[in-house]
Amino acid sequence: MEYLGTELKKHRKKKQWSQSVAARFFNISTSACSMIENGHLTITLNQLKKIAAILNIHPIALIDPQTTIKNENAIQEMKKRLVELDKKILSLQLELINAYERIQPGSDYSDTKTTTAFKTSGWQFRNMT
Repeated sequence: MEYLGTELKKHRKKKQWSQSVAARFFNISTSACSMIENGHLTITLNQLKKIAAILNIHPIALIDPQTTIKNENAIQEMKKRLVELDKKILSLQLELINAYERIQPGSDYSDTKTTTAFKTSGWQFRNMT
């Protein structure tokens, strides 16, 4: 728990809370809040969870900020990947729409080989008009 005090103070200041305001939220005394921040008082896991919830952060952020940073980086990478996959899905949907339009009877793109290939592959299209 070597980071607890430093991280608690950092998150408290980020919210622009004094120790006495934070102590009221945490339901502890101002001196207890000060002692936690200075590493002179340990807290239970339940207290850690409660304080983290009040600060709207994960409890790990108070005891191991490097893990939190790694997780945040992983989340950002996953978000980027989801955006890429979303673009790919949209592209494939567009290709499917274009293929559907090409095989419609009477369309300028209609071609018997393509229509037969889709029908024999098990694909079934509804008339969208």
